[in-house]
Amino acid sequence: MCLRFIGRFRNLAKLLRGSANPMDLFERYAHPTATPSDTTLEHILLDFDVGAFAREVDGILYPLEIEDISRAVDDGHFNVDVGGETLAVSVCWDPRRRRYELDGKDLRSFRFIEQAGDRREFVSAINEDQAFRAIPTGREAIYARGHFYKPILPARRAGAFKLLDALTPVTQLVGLGEEKGEIANDDWTEKSVFGLISALDPGTSREPPREFEDLLGDPDLLICTDKGQEIADFIAVKGKRVVFIHAKASTDTRKYSASALHVITAQAIKNLPYLQPLTELRPPTNYWSNPWKPDAGDSPSTRRLRVGAKESGAKVWDRIRSCVSDPQTEREVWIVLGNCLSKDALRTEARPKGAAEAIQTYALLQTAWGAISQVGAKMRVFCSP
Repeated sequence: MCLRFIGRFRNLAKLLRGSANPMDLFERYAHPTATPSDTTLEHILLDFDVGAFAREVDGILYPLEIEDISRAVDDGHFNVDVGGETLAVSVCWDPRRRRYELDGKDLRSFRFIEQAGDRREFVSAINEDQAFRAIPTGREAIYARGHFYKPILPARRAGAFKLLDALTPVTQLVGLGEEKGEIANDDWTEKSVFGLISALDPGTSREPPREFEDLLGDPDLLICTDKGQEIADFIAVKGKRVVFIHAKASTDTRKYSASALHVITAQAIKNLPYLQPLTELRPPTNYWSNPWKPDAGDSPSTRRLRVGAKESGAKVWDRIRSCVSDPQTEREVWIVLGNCLSKDALRTEARPKGAAEAIQTYALLQTAWGAISQVGAKMRVFCSP
């Protein structure tokens, strides 16, 4: 028996010393490539679950909040904004282990700890999982989860996959820097992304963007499931179409914010099982009957159910689920971006050695499209022209 266990440990040691295989999911949509001659980084996107880490102070847990996880790298250094402080982080290539390593004593000193599993410190966990995507100088490769791949760029030749066709320009999203905004007259204001979506309610006097109305005008059901354990910001049903809608906005005008896109695509991908017709997962719905309230305590609230019969959250989900499980239903994921993605600006960077952050954006879009397609759904991204 001892010899058998010794053999198993030897095999395990061999696997640990060897080179890991590239991630299957990423490899389906990008081709592995050799380590570039210059491994100096130009741009990095931290690729982790934002809700997985927190620090404890006087018995109170404070979640990790990094304002912008997409950063330019200058001479092996980049900054992260955590808790109102700007912290320096270094990143360098380890030729022996053939991987990048992050370090930042100030960030480590905050002691953000993984709240599940092995309870690893944040920087240690990022290094161990290689949980970032990075663009080396020269922009001839993208580094993801420990391996290099050829950059993903939209092709213009006939017969090539038209990644940019997933983007629908909407004029009203230009300069729209509020995701949720304020509540007035029992509704989100039209100066917010939520307000544009809620305008699909035929009972309101406001007009939704034509691009929304053409697809979802006069819906049978429209409910806001934001906050709580949300599976989308809004869910809409119209006939044989069910749509999970995810919204994001940036106060600063961004032509292609990889940070904003990462957050919203991660949310969309995480909740795809609820859009899968062959599973019967039930999301938490008890809060769906409660009013939606802004974070500010004294601010007005509004109703979540914008269109549809007033009934319990469980019954609303049963209606949604009956559509999801119907083989004839068109299932869609909408990503609605205010002020943080321009289709024209992104198209301009569809060229060799385009902007590093644009390359990150292409990779995120294609990964999201691939994941959404795997459950038989369609992805639509609404953004600025």
